[in-house]
Amino acid sequence: MNIYLMIATTIANLLAIAIVYQFIKKLENKEKVIIIAISIATMYMLISITYWISGFGVDKTIHEQSKNFITYLFVPVNMILFVPYSAYQYVKLKESHMKKEKFLKKMMNISCLLLAVLVIEFFYFRNIQKNINTIGNNANNISNEAQESTVQNEIQGNAAQNENTNETQSNVVQNENANETQSNAAQNENEIQGNATQGEITNQEVMNEVQQIDEQIREQLN
Repeated sequence: MNIYLMIATTIANLLAIAIVYQFIKKLENKEKVIIIAISIATMYMLISITYWISGFGVDKTIHEQSKNFITYLFVPVNMILFVPYSAYQYVKLKESHMKKEKFLKKMMNISCLLLAVLVIEFFYFRNIQKNINTIGNNANNISNEAQESTVQNEIQGNAAQNENTNETQSNVVQNENANETQSNAAQNENEIQGNATQGEITNQEVMNEVQQIDEQIREQLN
């Protein structure tokens, strides 16, 4: 429980005890202690039972987490609403200012009113737990959506990166093929030029031999 809420509930409980004490201060100390103890125990039991019933069909974790706060908060609230009046009627009975039958009738009326308040608190407790559950589910949905969005962005980023990588690799392969083609063309051109040069040299040698033979024939004729 939050420290500030704990302080607030502690103050509320002390305030409830102080208010009850003001109505029973004429009684003996022993009776004061008994009345205050019974009042706290009774209200705690009633609030606990009401809260327990309100938790049917509610997430168990949420039910347990909210239990202490709601219990410690509503025990002093119910004490302030019902115990001072009941204690004051008891003091009047003790001082013989009221007949027992009238006292019992008033206690019956206050009990019916307490029961009605407990029914209202039952629905209030149930709504609190449902609202907490709804808030928790909404937070989980938002978190899940954020995670899904992050995963999708990562997938898209990876796909784009893979596409760029594939495109780069394709360009590299194309460049390598183009360079290889240019290299082969240059090699073929060099071979052609070499063959042509060799052919020219061979033709020149033939011409020289023909001239030499022709000159020999002329010398013999002369």
